[in-house]
Amino acid sequence: MKAPSTAVFASLSSTITEICRLSGIPGVAIGVIDNGEIIHQASYGFCNVEKQIPCDSDTTFVLGSLTKAFTSTLLAQLVQDGRLNWTDPLSQILPEFQRDPQDLSSHTSIGDLLCHHTGLSAFDSLWLGSDNVPLLNQSDAIKILNYVPQQEPFRRSFIYNNFAYEVLGQVIEKVSGMSYSSFLQERLLRPLGMKRTYYTDPAKQIENEAKPYFALSDATPFRIPPALHGDAVSLTFSSFYNALLGAAAEEIELGAGEKHSPKEHPVSFSELPTMWTGWNILPMPLIREHSYGYGWLRSQLPTVLAPSRGDPKLNPLVGLGAPSRLAIWHSGDIPGYQTHVTLFPETKQAVVVLTNSLSLNNGSRYINDLIIKALLDNLDNAHDYAELAKKSADLALTRVGSIHKRLIDGQTRSKPCRPLDSYVGRYFNEVKNFFIDIGLNEEGNLYLSFMGRKRDTFELTTYQDDSFFWFLTHDKAAKLARYDGYGEDFYILNFCSSNRDKDVIDTLWWRHEPSLPDLGELFEQQPAPDNLTAGKVPSEL
Repeated sequence: MKAPSTAVFASLSSTITEICRLSGIPGVAIGVIDNGEIIHQASYGFCNVEKQIPCDSDTTFVLGSLTKAFTSTLLAQLVQDGRLNWTDPLSQILPEFQRDPQDLSSHTSIGDLLCHHTGLSAFDSLWLGSDNVPLLNQSDAIKILNYVPQQEPFRRSFIYNNFAYEVLGQVIEKVSGMSYSSFLQERLLRPLGMKRTYYTDPAKQIENEAKPYFALSDATPFRIPPALHGDAVSLTFSSFYNALLGAAAEEIELGAGEKHSPKEHPVSFSELPTMWTGWNILPMPLIREHSYGYGWLRSQLPTVLAPSRGDPKLNPLVGLGAPSRLAIWHSGDIPGYQTHVTLFPETKQAVVVLTNSLSLNNGSRYINDLIIKALLDNLDNAHDYAELAKKSADLALTRVGSIHKRLIDGQTRSKPCRPLDSYVGRYFNEVKNFFIDIGLNEEGNLYLSFMGRKRDTFELTTYQDDSFFWFLTHDKAAKLARYDGYGEDFYILNFCSSNRDKDVIDTLWWRHEPSLPDLGELFEQQPAPDNLTAGKVPSEL
């Protein structure tokens, strides 16, 4: 299939610019690959809004969950070396992984973690606090997997789990004997000549780096602190995707019985068929395949790529009216960045979209869909993506307001049913690695503080009997680099006594994870620091 001309992609500029304006995306870099060559590169907007520095093809962006493909590829290198098997139990490599032996998830393998097949609750909300600061240490990830509830049956469901990939990073370090970043450089980045790809260090000043932003309600980008660690890349990282496409093409040729001379590659991808197998079917109402492999999703076009919540009309099919083909893809989403990559192995084509904002509506996804339509010579069937961007942004803001209204409507008390100091204390989760401080500020009002951090401290409002709620408008959450995509239960704390005879508040319940039943997770009170009752909010940590 002949690739579209550069003029076809260039004709999309005004639409892409409008999507960015409506979504709150300050900068975007786009790359299109065809048969091993970059046939189109374009950059729009600014990598640094304050200094009005424009994006270009060398601007680096944080990848977010696109790094899952790097993790699976590094594990594949260890499998090829004979040092690891996909079916190896996690407990065999990391003995500190210890769940109840009667729990089937105690048999979790490397492959189960890679394709989100454990059935364990995600508990993502415990990981990242305000300003992109992790509330837990990396070493806490295994403790989280040890105690989270079994949300769905083992190996019979799909539950996206970021803690699983944090643990897989530890597996790589344990088996390789190297740090994740060093092994990444040695086995992947250096051999592929990916000189502008690196593991982010916030202490370093990186030249031509896309600064992170969060879209305010009027679509104005607000500068936020950078993520503390993660992969950052420029579009020169196309060598990684070219290598994958080349390996896939060889597999397709072999499967078709075509003869070809053996080729030497700087990185072996002999495990690619395993990585790209659809090990876990996604729960989506689609007739065609939609599954998860090892760090990659598989979808048969036409389909919906990276669907958002809400009105199905805001999730149009990609590839409708064009010949069906397999898409291998993933998206990344972290405060400050949204990214997409879509590979088409049968035609050796790829689309990469990198942005430097957590937008109002995942507008980067609409840019991705539009570029794919152009690549497939399918623009005659293209939707009005600018209009979709506007509607989806409006819907997202309406949703936040609706959550606040439901909290207000759910109030049954204007004043607490007992003295506020009855609730003061430090409350820990089961494994004692996450706590919530409840204290009194100088005005005598009750507040909560996640992990004792000042920037994660919020005033509480009386809700019902022995329960309180907190809430952030979209703009307040954005300025703290906090997600606001939670339901109303996320903002409610319920207090109770573990001993009804004493009727002393010593526990709280928080439903921070939608999958948790009833009131959520139990947090038990421990001796309180003096400052909680001294009318002081936490100092900055």
